[in-house]
Amino acid sequence: MNWPFALFVGLMMATPLVAADRPGEPAEIAAAVRSCASAVSAVGINESRLVRDGWKMQSRLPDTGGATWRRTGIDMILSTAALPGANFCAIRAQTGTDSGFAKIADVLGKSLHVKNTLQSLDRLSALRAGEAFFETARHTITLSARNTDGSSGVQISLLPKR
Repeated sequence: MNWPFALFVGLMMATPLVAADRPGEPAEIAAAVRSCASAVSAVGINESRLVRDGWKMQSRLPDTGGATWRRTGIDMILSTAALPGANFCAIRAQTGTDSGFAKIADVLGKSLHVKNTLQSLDRLSALRAGEAFFETARHTITLSARNTDGSSGVQISLLPKR
């Protein structure tokens, strides 16, 4: 892992979720990933696309050329980074229950038109519980289960292909 990417991931992990907001539903989390996919490409970040999708910038991330974004009412953060050689987008969302991971993976795979999502998830679960990987024509996506302060959630990382 290169140092700019590690810096970005560290900054994102330090960004708190807002406890007053409600957990994200699988369809809302998948919509957030579609926002990432449409706004972040190998050549740049289209912030106006995020605004059109209902995201509001919360802060600029130092040294990454990116920002932290929120949607009102949902306990979810979207972060972008324009790093040398690797634009990046990530989402952290509270899900409310541990059992939401498989449902989120299924909805996410279907919304991104990934074939055989559940079969891939079943095979992967045997090897790495709480993780899923998706490949689309334009992106590599990693979905990881998270449990922070007794609350279940997910982190989704999206890296555009060159």
